[in-house]
Amino acid sequence: MSIYRVLSDMVAEASGKGVLRTIRQKHGATVHEAIFGPILRDIDRQKPVPSRRSAPDRQDVPDPLTAASW
Repeated sequence: MSIYRVLSDMVAEASGKGVLRTIRQKHGATVHEAIFGPILRDIDRQKPVPSRRSAPDRQDVPDPLTAASW
């Protein structure tokens, strides 16, 4: 399991249990950002980026960005 997945799962679990909200309420936004900002940025940095070229959901409808006319 990748570190991205482990960190993401840990943050999701903490969020689901209300830990993130409690820390923000008890200590303020600055402390919350100082603790979780670097973790969340690292998760975002490591998260796999999906391919931009995906098959259209409906094959019978022309892609409006590449169609010759509207």
